[in-house]
Amino acid sequence: MKKILLILNFCLVATLAYNQNCEPTVAYNFNGNTIDVSANDNDAVLFSGASTVSNYLEIGYNDDDRAEIPAAALYDVEDFTVTFEFYLNGLNLSGSAPTNTFIAGASNTNEAEFAISYQADIEAVVVALKGSGEIFPISLSAENWYCLTVTREGNLVTVYIDGVEISATEMSASNLYIEFLEIGQELDCVTGCYAANQSLNGRIENFSIYPCVLDNSGCQPFIAACDTTLFYKFDGNVLDDGVYANHGTLNAGAAVDLNSLEIGYNDDDYVEVPINALDGITDFAISFNFYLDELNEGGSSPTNTFIAGTDGINMHEFALSYEASSNAFEIAIHEVGGIIPFTISTKTWYCATFYRSADSVWMELDGTILPTSLTFPEGPLSLVFLEIGQELDCPDGCFAENQSLNGRMDNLLIQSCTDQLTCNEPSLSINASTNFTLEVYPNPANTNLIINLPVAITIDELLLYSITGQQIHPSYTHTTANQLNIDLSNLSSGLYFLQVKSGEMRWGVEIVVGR
Repeated sequence: MKKILLILNFCLVATLAYNQNCEPTVAYNFNGNTIDVSANDNDAVLFSGASTVSNYLEIGYNDDDRAEIPAAALYDVEDFTVTFEFYLNGLNLSGSAPTNTFIAGASNTNEAEFAISYQADIEAVVVALKGSGEIFPISLSAENWYCLTVTREGNLVTVYIDGVEISATEMSASNLYIEFLEIGQELDCVTGCYAANQSLNGRIENFSIYPCVLDNSGCQPFIAACDTTLFYKFDGNVLDDGVYANHGTLNAGAAVDLNSLEIGYNDDDYVEVPINALDGITDFAISFNFYLDELNEGGSSPTNTFIAGTDGINMHEFALSYEASSNAFEIAIHEVGGIIPFTISTKTWYCATFYRSADSVWMELDGTILPTSLTFPEGPLSLVFLEIGQELDCPDGCFAENQSLNGRMDNLLIQSCTDQLTCNEPSLSINASTNFTLEVYPNPANTNLIINLPVAITIDELLLYSITGQQIHPSYTHTTANQLNIDLSNLSSGLYFLQVKSGEMRWGVEIVVGR
């Protein structure tokens, strides 16, 4: 069933764009870069002191800073939506014609082909189209974040602040012919001619342009149909290896050592993760390698916690953990919890992948889909805090050592769809010789199964698991061999999972027993 879901799933992420099947021409998150995360590769170019080092675009009070956008973002456009969040360091009030400029575009002959700005002396957002401007009265303050959305449908231009309509005015309905487009400076001639008192003098985040009018007037970051929103390799740091720069922050004794993240048995160690990695996302896949030093079993509500997030009110807006008392993986979404049974061992590396599509959640362990699927309330995740390694017992944290990860994690990857993920191998030296798979035959098997390994190794355990995750007694312990003959005569027909352990190395394969 899950394989069918993986093939047929084409549900789009619930963002502004997908509410009405309109793709953006540009979308910038400004998370340390000016990469266009839409499908168009319309990357912006920074000039002078313009910066994105603080995960937003910063334009100073000067006549130099700006971000140039490819003109294709608005060239020959009729209806449109421009949406972004902004913060003004100060209101520009001095000098000639002062204004805080968000975006401006020129044709070959008209410097006022298009512009959006805030004019503090008249307390209004000003929109210019085809050489004429209109005001949309609203009193705004410096040093506050706002969400601004401007739409044009036909000749009707509407301005929204924080999702509330300010006013709507008839303006030109003619197509925009933009030859030059930029963020952060007013155009006093078609090629530039800037003035400090017309600069942005502030910050912009989550900037997108759509060639349509969106139903939802609120600002949200654009998320592609299937995007990697976070990838931590833990190769000496907690930096995001993807385009979003959702870098993590180590707290207390949390450490990246031997190219994996280590979280001890305590109530202090954790990694804070930017909420952009999961906030507002409906469908997702989360994959990681994990290794538990011990199973947390003492005290109240013990669990080994992988990831947890809160919406500021509910403690379990999102959580993934392993609960030893139930021999099961535990998942929580929107305060509703559920378990997927499977018995795991300590001091063993596993690869886990959790998928969520609409109201359905399922998981893979070492590439095998586990049979239990869960049903949760639908709707995008709403997060104000997201972290690795500790359970959340209150919206602000409130950690307990018996709910810590108590182990290691590697290769954490989050994507905004349920396309199937393949786990990377843990990058530890102890796994250097694990780059091969078990050769088993016959498969399906009747009463005997032969296992071939490319080299003779000391086998600490050979375990079998039923389709429900129930552990079946070990067949061999402490045997050195490169071939094993396994007696299956006492097993019922069905699907099983075979696991071979040697020290901290581990291999697994799915087998079928038939009679």
